[in-house]
Amino acid sequence: MAKVEMVSVAQAVADPKLAFTNFRKNGDYASDWIAGRLHIIWRDGMRQTFDPRRASVSVRAEAERNGFHQTIIDAGAMGADEGDGTKQGRMAERRRRMTERMEHLASGSDSWEKPRLSSGAVAESLVLRALVRVFPDRFTDTEAASKAVDTLAAKRSLDRAGALKVWADSQAIALAIVDIRAEDAKARAGGLSESADDILGEILGE
Repeated sequence: MAKVEMVSVAQAVADPKLAFTNFRKNGDYASDWIAGRLHIIWRDGMRQTFDPRRASVSVRAEAERNGFHQTIIDAGAMGADEGDGTKQGRMAERRRRMTERMEHLASGSDSWEKPRLSSGAVAESLVLRALVRVFPDRFTDTEAASKAVDTLAAKRSLDRAGALKVWADSQAIALAIVDIRAEDAKARAGGLSESADDILGEILGE
């Protein structure tokens, strides 16, 4: 059973052991892993500590399986305004993201998260959509464009973010990104949120 003790909010904040490094919080609690234990502080002052080393081998193995499963599935999460507006395009992008997550986890890296584009960089989805638009004969969808990014990264010894930047900085792609952004903004302003594929699927009962 998780260890439970009551402390005041002031005590919790002052406790040096709870100087969170990966501070995760919502309105009700804050949590972090410290010295191999999960620490949770609730808004009312209750503090809980969970030590996974006390779990059985089989339970830890199940936690590992569930953890890998969840992080891979989460990697495929997409917002309503992401993708190229088609079911096929969204599926391709979701598959690309989940594949990228699996490859990183199996790469032997000590880093849980794969480095992503900096906040000042162009969104990856925009670069991929622009590649499909500029080179329709070469890239039939964003999944194919994504492979081109990986190919460039390998040839120039770049990480994925670096390869995306090379593409985004090219004149044709940069101009296409400007057009795509303008079209997306116009569609959002006009309430054009449904894709033709979605409408057809509704008619056909898919």
